[in-house]
Amino acid sequence: MLMVFVLLRALGFDGFFGQDSYEYLRLSRQMQASWLENAPVAEAIYPPGYPFLGAVLGLITGSSEWGLSMVSLLAGLLSLWFFRQILDLLYQGQHTEKTIFTLLVLLVSPAFLKASQVAMSDMCALCLVLGTVFLALQYDQKGRSALLFAAASLAALAVSVRIATLVVLPFPVLFLAWKSFEKKHFLAWIGSVLTAVILLVGLFQLQHFSSLLASGHPYSPDHWNPANFFRKEFHSYEGNMVYTLPNLVFVTGIFYHKAFQFWGGIYLVFLLRNWKSIPFNARLLWLPVVAYLLFMAGLSVQNERYLLLVFPLALILVFPGFVGLVNLLKQKKLWIPALALHLAMQLFLNYRSLRGPVRLSAFEKNMAADLQPFRNQKVYSFSVDVALQQRIPGMEFLNLWEKRYGEFDPDAMVLFNETEFAKDWAGQNPMLNWEKLQNDYRLRPVKSWPDGWALYEID
Repeated sequence: MLMVFVLLRALGFDGFFGQDSYEYLRLSRQMQASWLENAPVAEAIYPPGYPFLGAVLGLITGSSEWGLSMVSLLAGLLSLWFFRQILDLLYQGQHTEKTIFTLLVLLVSPAFLKASQVAMSDMCALCLVLGTVFLALQYDQKGRSALLFAAASLAALAVSVRIATLVVLPFPVLFLAWKSFEKKHFLAWIGSVLTAVILLVGLFQLQHFSSLLASGHPYSPDHWNPANFFRKEFHSYEGNMVYTLPNLVFVTGIFYHKAFQFWGGIYLVFLLRNWKSIPFNARLLWLPVVAYLLFMAGLSVQNERYLLLVFPLALILVFPGFVGLVNLLKQKKLWIPALALHLAMQLFLNYRSLRGPVRLSAFEKNMAADLQPFRNQKVYSFSVDVALQQRIPGMEFLNLWEKRYGEFDPDAMVLFNETEFAKDWAGQNPMLNWEKLQNDYRLRPVKSWPDGWALYEID
């Protein structure tokens, strides 16, 4: 993980690409400004936990860019440790298999490794959920009240990083409640709950957090629907999307998809053979995993990133199946060839997984450099504008997705990619605004890029 981090930075990749990472960067920068310069508090639909941690590390490293990247990297390293410790708490013996499983299945999983290299909240949320589960299991064994407070703090921090953790966390929290009452730690339990509430309220004071019930949010009642379990075509805030598989099939991909665990289907076969030998606490992990996958299946969008949150828990569930496969390969003297094949495939899959973010980040950097001569202009745009606002500080962008414009500033410019947006955004604000610009104004091309993007002056 560290080697890949150094290699990507040597190639010029700084962890930022797309839209979400730059929005986290904006929030982190604004948090620092509010602390150091008494600037206004930021406003966003993203919860404040990840930008807050990035801002704190940014003060140490010297920039929010490095701060956010280091949060993801450190969370990835800590997640590996939590994962290995949970395996020890749930399963007896098999120490070699546990280490191999951690390094050759979790670490080299393309979705997991990529999350440790990019400035996104996914790895941070995953780490905090794993940490909460680890502390809950450790409390069950050791019975120390301090572990209750530590687990409550990690759970609160997890919610502040990713709201969707609210679907997963009730299960380890209820487990802690059950065990604390068994151990008669009533006051410690009440104190840990109060600690979590106070910490959570404090964290959400760091920025103005827009309501999750807003109609545009993917978790709102307008978008979450059990009927989505069986759909594969959606017309939502994400555009007009047609997927290959219905949602309910898509979410099961954490058990077998190449982005997660390519051999997972085989692990499941061996798991069924040894089901009765699985410890009770390990079986309990099916509850948060299934609950979360059903929640994701109800959304009006498919995104592998969203599934990553419970991926390590799903791996822990299939660990006995992995052990069964390894034992069979050793008996057949196929362990070394299988290992070589596995590593070769994972190397290739990780290359493909990281290639997209690296290329997109390089494109955004190049476009930002090309637009420097126009930095004093007002620009209407969509999609890439979030990145450019952070890469060209001070340049004013007006988003074509947020609303339909009645009229446009004739002194402004337009940055658009009609080829890319024509199908996915047909009938929605980006294309409706573009069509109005074409019909009511004269657009003079100023600059173009090979993949369809073009900059126009409005006449």
